[in-house]
Amino acid sequence: MPLLLARVMILAVARALLLLAAMGSPAPATNFVLFAGPLERFPAECDHSVDQKSLRIQKYEHILVDWVDSLHSVYALEAADEAKSYRVGDLVVVRPWSRPTPGGAKVVAGYMLIKNTGASSDRLVGGSTPIAGRFEIHASALTDGVMRMRRIVDGIEIPPGETVIFKPGGKHLMLGDLTSAVEDGEPFPATLIFEKAGPVTVEFSVGAPIETGDDAAP
Repeated sequence: MPLLLARVMILAVARALLLLAAMGSPAPATNFVLFAGPLERFPAECDHSVDQKSLRIQKYEHILVDWVDSLHSVYALEAADEAKSYRVGDLVVVRPWSRPTPGGAKVVAGYMLIKNTGASSDRLVGGSTPIAGRFEIHASALTDGVMRMRRIVDGIEIPPGETVIFKPGGKHLMLGDLTSAVEDGEPFPATLIFEKAGPVTVEFSVGAPIETGDDAAP
């Protein structure tokens, strides 16, 4: 719906600009800088056999087409991101994901981002999933050149206004005693429990690592 509204607004502006172009108003000078890409198709040394009014209209048309395409890309990304987000209270769980397990594996890790949009701290204290008998919160850290993993029994704090990243080589969920294999492309549900916000059910995608905006280890 937002994309449709944006397209309607752009088309309304397009009609006004095309009318100005048809009346002989030159394209704003700043367009040659801000929209260098579209206008490169119409260099100053143009073919003077082409009607100048038509040329102005073509410039506006190409600019507006690029605007609409850009809006489409932005809204498509926002929609994709929204589809992978889960809100509970002031917390937003973003892009939960995991890796497929090799045959016979009994543990798998889970990763995600948790944003706290509120003014007070909260904690991730536990959870559950139908695919595993154990749900634990772990953290990995490099100590004396050795990567060590430990269980965090009192949970992970989510400070107000901050985003906590669960990633390979750092904080993560450890799901043990798997009841079935975790297959590539087959998501699984899990319930996260927060100290204040309470429980929220999310879906972990399974496959290649999802970009977290942080330099996560592979």
